Amino acid sequence: MTNKLFIHVNIVKDNNGDYKTDWDVQSCESFENEFGKWSKFNPGKELPV
Repeated sequence: MTNKLFIHVNIVKDNNGDYKTDWDVQSCESFENEFGKWSKFNPGKELPV
């Protein structure tokens, strides 16, 4: 169950004229930190900063 989820959504036009949707979770009371999840689901890829 997700409690008080707040998502900021941007629709951006890139240099090729294509539209891209960017979803950014701003806050969520039920958030649980899970270290290593990025590496588990994206082996070999750099951590996005």
